Amino acid sequence: MTITTSNGIDWPIYYADTVRIGNPDSDTALICLWTKKTHVDTVVNDDHYALLGQLYSYGIEILCRNLLANNKIRYLVVTGIDLNDVSPGLINLFEYGLNPDNTIPGTNIEVSDDLAEHLDVLTDRVTLVDERRSNDFDDLNETLRSLP
Repeated sequence: MTITTSNGIDWPIYYADTVRIGNPDSDTALICLWTKKTHVDTVVNDDHYALLGQLYSYGIEILCRNLLANNKIRYLVVTGIDLNDVSPGLINLFEYGLNPDNTIPGTNIEVSDDLAEHLDVLTDRVTLVDERRSNDFDDLNETLRSLP
């Protein structure tokens, strides 16, 4: 399933078959890292997010491209279990940007030149909300409801 964005494209543009679409009017994307999205989906109200997906080490660039493609997304909520330390890369990307060689600070994750050109747009528009501290997804509903 996809959402048609305000600029007329089907979203997500990459790996739409691997994510769960919630509320097309939501401005929130929810990433549950290595925790199975089906586990989160059973607890979190799908009215509170537009997209729910998992994130593995190779997925930061795909995630960023999908977020850039939907101008409505204002929040990226990160939760779940991180089995291979991909979340520090995502957090550092939003907090520090990129090194001159297009790597994410504190990692060896590199993004392509064409994505690097647009990351300021993404990090200016989207606020990352770090909810990794808890695996109690009932609490996550409250966090999602509290976003402005």
